[in-house]
Amino acid sequence: MKKILIVDDDNVIADLYAIKFRSAGYDVSVVYSAAEMNAQFASGLVPDLLLLDVIMPKMSGLEVVRHIIHNKVLEKMKIILLSGLDYKNTVDPKTAARISAFCVKTEVIPSQVLKIVDDLFQK
Repeated sequence: MKKILIVDDDNVIADLYAIKFRSAGYDVSVVYSAAEMNAQFASGLVPDLLLLDVIMPKMSGLEVVRHIIHNKVLEKMKIILLSGLDYKNTVDPKTAARISAFCVKTEVIPSQVLKIVDDLFQK
């Protein structure tokens, strides 16, 4: 079973995606900050996919991706950025190369993001 870690400071959105992914058969963990995500990684969690909000307090999703680039343990983990704004064209090339997909929250619904996840895993 593929493991997904959802990181979003909006607990309603995070929990909504968790319900959708669990109903599709994924093993889902949810945290509400980059600090909680780092604690999960430190405890040994290596998800197959990270669904990551861009705008979060203290550490943005883009900063998280820049740190993950240097983490060999997480190098195979797929990353989907989820944001209220379209940052896709403002991301530096090295960071952009590490992102599997970019979704604007106002332009997608959970079932569309689930389709992206399924396609990434070729489910």
